[in-house]
Amino acid sequence: MFGNSDPNIIYLFLKLLRYCYDIDENKFRCTLQDRADQNIKKLEKFWRLVTKIPKKQFYKARIDPRTIGKISKKPEYKGVCVIDYFSADILNEFKKIVEVIYKNGPVA
Repeated sequence: MFGNSDPNIIYLFLKLLRYCYDIDENKFRCTLQDRADQNIKKLEKFWRLVTKIPKKQFYKARIDPRTIGKISKKPEYKGVCVIDYFSADILNEFKKIVEVIYKNGPVA
């Protein structure tokens, strides 16, 4: 699972995943985490364009209950897009990469 509110970070994550691994596009799922006053249909369309993941692979959006009755102060905010990819092999490889980086210290 990976999530972010920055479309560029989501795009980069997916680009790297698709470049580095033989990806089965059907294993992707997305969940949007939005504010109560946002237009969910517009946000889904926005994130579908960013992710290139079809609508049928989007779960129902989750509304942050803390935002009910509050007006968003940042109109450019598009919520958080959470990406799930169902592969234990890739998850285990990610865990090993994190372990190596953790043991050897920062890359830079």
